[in-house]
Amino acid sequence: MRRIRLIACALAAAFVTAPAQAENVVRWATTFSPAGFDPHAYDNIQTSMVQQQVFEPLVCYDLQDKLQPCLAVSWKQLDPLTWEFALRRGVTFHDGTPFTSADVVFSFERARADTSADASVVSDITGVEARGADAVRIVTRKPDFLLWDKASFVRVLSKAWAEAHDARLPARPEDLATAYPSSHANGTGPFMLESFEPGRRTVLVRNPRWWGLEQYPHNIDRIEQLKVDAPEQGMAMLLRGKVDFVQEIPTGQLDRVRAAPGVRLEQGEAALTQYLGFDLTSPELRTANIKGRNPFRDKRVRQAVYQAIDFEQVRAALDGLAAPAGMILGRTAVGYEEELDRRLSYDPARARELLAEAGYADGFDVALDCSNFRPGLPRHPADARRDRHQGEPQDQVGRRAE
Repeated sequence: MRRIRLIACALAAAFVTAPAQAENVVRWATTFSPAGFDPHAYDNIQTSMVQQQVFEPLVCYDLQDKLQPCLAVSWKQLDPLTWEFALRRGVTFHDGTPFTSADVVFSFERARADTSADASVVSDITGVEARGADAVRIVTRKPDFLLWDKASFVRVLSKAWAEAHDARLPARPEDLATAYPSSHANGTGPFMLESFEPGRRTVLVRNPRWWGLEQYPHNIDRIEQLKVDAPEQGMAMLLRGKVDFVQEIPTGQLDRVRAAPGVRLEQGEAALTQYLGFDLTSPELRTANIKGRNPFRDKRVRQAVYQAIDFEQVRAALDGLAAPAGMILGRTAVGYEEELDRRLSYDPARARELLAEAGYADGFDVALDCSNFRPGLPRHPADARRDRHQGEPQDQVGRRAE
């Protein structure tokens, strides 16, 4: 079984300011613009990445993947089924409304709705109760020692604002385009939504009342995210100084980026493991020329596929931006073991021997089902959480301030 931990040349991140402007403006070009701003209605990570600048959960993770207080300042388990979260005081929503436990209860109930994209993540929660204005208790169906992690999914929405705009529940998919929260927002995060043109342009502005400014200071006044049709278009805009931040580096462009004056290329570790998964449940493979049995049920066949993959060729095809993975968890994950992260060697001769031992000396034909979704962008926030506990090198590129 082959797993690759990618440095996604298609994923880049950095920002600088535009010195000619009075405001500190970050201009961000991407092919993946947010689908909308209802915090409980969308299931793709690009939308989630933008929304997290506007909305906040009870707990969150920092850039080193360490758990941090957010709208909750502390939490404790009262019994196997009950957790209590103490809420941050003095927080206001973007419209000036005070943040209270009623907003948390409302948001968790909304996230549990049938129309919510987060429903599966919080499905074991049976109740959320306000304990005064500054605390909530969450009860689960069964003991859940990772409830604080699930709480990081649920972004808090103003109850009063949602009810005023007929948005007690997330809209159904067919109604999202016209639902008020899809193109408007009222969170507690560091940035406020100024305007949203789906598929074209998103503008966020600084929240001067954000509770975290002292702890997490920044000098960004405005973020303008522009939708481009292809990574090459965004890269061309970056090199011409039209944008400051690109999210995708076209394959084969790294040397050009490194050599470009005034452009900074940074490499870090992101959170995605790419791997081949085998169908072990079907009695017969749908696309194989072997009928009446499933070759992948034989461990020797799976190992043969594993050892027939030349990782160095994969690395070369990705501009060298890949790291081998011997296990699906990465170094930042709970449960990671260095000893288990060691791959078997590339050995095509041994792969042939294993196939022969399994009764497939001449091999067999089978189609591979490959997603056309860009690696590095999980479809659902739950995937993002799982991926965040893995480890993928990631490139960052941005134009330096002059």
